[in-house]
Amino acid sequence: MSSDSSMKNSLTMPVVRIGSYTLAAQALHWITAALMFTLVLLAWVMVNMPRTAANRELIYTLHKSLGLTVLAPVAARLFWRAIHPAPPLPGSLAQWERASAALSHWLLYLIMLGMPLSGYLFSAWGGTPSPILGCSRSLV
Repeated sequence: MSSDSSMKNSLTMPVVRIGSYTLAAQALHWITAALMFTLVLLAWVMVNMPRTAANRELIYTLHKSLGLTVLAPVAARLFWRAIHPAPPLPGSLAQWERASAALSHWLLYLIMLGMPLSGYLFSAWGGTPSPILGCSRSLV
C-alpha cells in the first residue's frame, strides 16, 4: 500500500467515540452557557448605557437575578459530574495536554461559581439589593 492511499484511508475513517457526556450533562452545559452569554451581554449593555436611561435599573436587576440564577445549573452540573464522570480523553493526548484540559475545565467551574458569588457579595457590601427574578425581597 502506498503512503498516499494509507493517508487517504486514515483521513476518511470515522472517528470512534469511547464515551460521551450524558444528555443531562449536555443540557446543563447549554443552559449554563446560554445564561453566561446572556449575562455578558447584559453587563456590556449596563456599563455602556447612560446613568439617566429609563430602563437602567431593570437591566441591573435582570443581570443580578440571572447571575444568582446561574448558580443552580452550575451546582447541578457539579453534582451530576460527581456521580457521572466525564468520558475519558483520547489516548493520543500527551500528559501535559491531559493536565491542561483538566486544569482549564476546573478553572471554568471556579469562574462559574466565583463570578455570581463575588457579584452578590459586592452588591451586598455596597448596600444595593440583589432581588431574584423580580421578587422585592433581597437576599441581603
